[in-house]
Amino acid sequence: MTMRFIVDYGIPGYGPDASNDSFTVCETWPEVADDLARRLAESADSEGDSAEGYAESGDYETAWFTRKHADEMYNLADNLNNSRADAPLYRGRPELWAQTIERTVAEHFPYDVHSGLRIYAWESDEFGADEDDPGVIGDSLGTAR
Repeated sequence: MTMRFIVDYGIPGYGPDASNDSFTVCETWPEVADDLARRLAESADSEGDSAEGYAESGDYETAWFTRKHADEMYNLADNLNNSRADAPLYRGRPELWAQTIERTVAEHFPYDVHSGLRIYAWESDEFGADEDDPGVIGDSLGTAR
């Protein structure tokens, strides 16, 4: 059986909006990591721009906290970067890399990217994710079988 993980933006307390098309269905932990890292980096870029705006307006305290939050998102995105699977610790051990991704997702998500928006990641068969895919079926380690 293939794992199905959904990644999407949503409103804190309400979750993602099932009526939009912004969700991603991931079938492997490396796919989950790719999508979360991309969304975190995009959100961090936006927060960095906001921090610059706060600084230009003289609100240095808000600029500092906003920049700090952007840096935290960049760091989490880097921790989910699949290039880490080539590190000596993970080389030849895709199950350990998959476990690291799974633990990181469990510890950090849903993740508040800014006031009023979160990144959600959950195992689910919602949004049509339970439909059979006639394409290549992979296991949760990201390898085709």
